[in-house]
Amino acid sequence: MNKVNTLTTNSANKIKSQKVPNIRFDGSIRTKQKNTEIETSKELEIIEGIKDSNLKRQVYLDSIASANKEILLFFPTANSFLWHEKTGAIEALTDAVIQRNVRVRILVPRNPLIEKFVEQKPFLLQTTHNTSIDKENNNSIESIRYIQEISGTRATILVIDKSTSLVTELEDDTEESFDAATSFSTYSTDLSRIFPYISIFENLWTQAGLYQQVWCAYVVLYLKIYT
Repeated sequence: MNKVNTLTTNSANKIKSQKVPNIRFDGSIRTKQKNTEIETSKELEIIEGIKDSNLKRQVYLDSIASANKEILLFFPTANSFLWHEKTGAIEALTDAVIQRNVRVRILVPRNPLIEKFVEQKPFLLQTTHNTSIDKENNNSIESIRYIQEISGTRATILVIDKSTSLVTELEDDTEESFDAATSFSTYSTDLSRIFPYISIFENLWTQAGLYQQVWCAYVVLYLKIYT
């Protein structure tokens, strides 16, 4: 039997009798479900299956606001980025970078609307993070890399300081709002759950960087030959 843990949030005092499934990264839902009661406390622990839309949104923003060092954010589709922006998530990321010097790294499929949006948000292109390692690299850190949309991937992944994760399942990516497009969210402080997400992110981040280098080399070579 799964242990029902507690959740801290500024926006909700109690949610009663909510069905809570176990959600895997591939978006599938295990069949066993049970009724649980989620109550607030001063400690934020593992919780599975946040269904309430307001609570999902608030936990998302609160998680970003709690970051001290690094935020990893994976968007499986271009639309998922666009409707997250409407929730205030990108504004919260901006505050994390500017006010708390948090390093933000985002993976998202390339899309003209996103590229235009990113051009208006300089911190998404490059940020300065004051650590000794970063200073050795001229304080320049790439914050966003574009990836190919991965077929079958139906979850947005948020990892805070490599110690907490929030995985939100997509229900209908054609919708234009966070509430309508998402299903369950899973918040976790269990490192055995978090590390696989970090590994997935880092692998995709490296691949995206290599692809960008190859593309830039191709463009330079093309210009030398044909101009």
